[in-house]
Amino acid sequence: MESWKVETEDGGHLEGHSFRTPAELEPTTAGPPGVVLLHGTLV
Repeated sequence: MESWKVETEDGGHLEGHSFRTPAELEPTTAGPPGVVLLHGTLV
């Protein structure tokens, strides 16, 4: 499990917690490549 934060174009940020899984090799649209989003909060 890891936490991540990315800034959005409107100056806010998106935070989330994710975990890596060997079975999920395709990048997701909700986080960094190779990471499956568990939950995120747009602040």
